[in-house]
Parts: sequence; structure tokens; C-alpha cells
Amino acid sequence: FNVTNGLGVWSRNTYCGDRLVSTKDGGETWKLVGGELPAPGSGLSPMIFPTPRVGWVLGNGALFTTRDGGATWSRVRLGGWVAAISASGSSLWAFVSPCDSAVNACNYLLRYRVESITFNGTSWRQVGLLPAAIGAYAPLVVRLTSERAVIADTGLRGQDQVSFTSDGGAHWTS
Repeated sequence: FNVTNGLGVWSRNTYCGDRLVSTKDGGETWKLVGGELPAPGSGLSPMIFPTPRVGWVLGNGALFTTRDGGATWSRVRLGGWVAAISASGSSLWAFVSPCDSAVNACNYLLRYRVESITFNGTSWRQVGLLPAAIGAYAPLVVRLTSERAVIADTGLRGQDQVSFTSDGGAHWTS
């Protein structure tokens, strides 16, 4: 957050859960925050904290949020497997896969949904669909602004795909 205050992830080992830690002295000392993070391997997963109290962590296709600096977490239900998250401006994007990880099935005719929420908001809204060329793997998302983004992904046939939006994710050009 600044040179004095910040958050980090402490990973003890592969058998113990990750813990969120905070510092108020530039990293000289650290304090544990809450219990274990809800997503296994959180230290290696995308984690976005736009403020010291509000944050999201993605792990194993599930998205979790906190509004109290990581002391408690709740699962975000978006009706699918969340493949990636990205933040820009004052909003978070979630890319929801057509795959159902619970049954290990994937309908390749379906497309990723782009869902959005403002950092201080409580309800999500669908802002668009990704091009059909984007495959069933987690895309690499680069948010340039709240309206513009570039996505890179290895598509269904093993070919790299790049897509661009300039209207907040409503329409994409491959």
C-alpha cells in the first residue's frame, strides 16, 4: 500500500495453509492476519487488495473476498469456475469459465463470461463474453485502464490468441 504499510503471504509448506501477514514498519516486523487463507496455494495465486481492508484471492477455480483485511473470507458465487482475475481503476474483473470443475467437464462451445464489481460494491454484473477463440485455460489478462484490456491465451488448438477490448469488456476483438 505504501513504503510503511503492506500485506504479504506466508507459506509454511505444502501441507499447511497459507497465512496473510501485514506490516506497519516497512517489513521489519510482520503480524499474522486471521486464519489460513481460503484458497490452497494462495501464495502462488492471484491476490488483489485495492485497500488494506478489501481484497480477493483466487485459488483452484474459486474466488474469495474479504472486507476486514483478511480476518474473515467468504466465497464469491459466480456460477462457474473462475479462471482469472484482474483489477484496474476502481473495479475487479473475474473471467468465469464454461468448465464445471466439480464434474471435470467442459463445453467448448461456451465462452468465458467477464464479470465485474467495483471495489466498494457488493453485486457483480456481467460485462461481456470473450471471443470463442479463447480456450478453456486461464487467460493472461493485462488491464490497461478500466475500459481497455488485452488478453493472451493458448486456444483450443494450441495456438496463441490475443484479444483486445476498449469498452470495458462488452466486446472483444481477436
